[in-house]
Amino acid sequence: MGGKLTHMSEFSVRAVHSDWRASDEEVYETLKRATAPLDRAWARLKKARRIGIKFNQDKRPQDLILYEGHRQQLVDDSVVRATLRLLRENTQAEVFSVDCAFYRHYTGFTGDVTQIRPVLQEFGVEHIEGSEDVVWADVPGGGF
Repeated sequence: MGGKLTHMSEFSVRAVHSDWRASDEEVYETLKRATAPLDRAWARLKKARRIGIKFNQDKRPQDLILYEGHRQQLVDDSVVRATLRLLRENTQAEVFSVDCAFYRHYTGFTGDVTQIRPVLQEFGVEHIEGSEDVVWADVPGGGF
């Protein structure tokens, strides 16, 4: 990608590795270790009343690709559990999941396309279908 770096960002990228055979607890510990230094992000999350998260789960069941019981192309249950557990342990916010059902909207598929619904239910997290019953509203203070 050549070129001269002209601006140094105050942000950095963190990456961690977890074996695909790792237990839910191992995935949780890995994510916890990766996010622990993110003081500014956690400070904002701790002040939030509501946290919306998009897990990328839109897939018809017949199109779901699994390897050894783990989802390919979509976020796996262990990552969803670890993420929701960290949010529950570190915030008091209402957490909800949101996605737009491409398959339901554009193909006419009428079944459930939210593959992680059971995990969301484990954590009491509501799923909001973003392509249904959408209402456009002004945001106090501006924004979209």
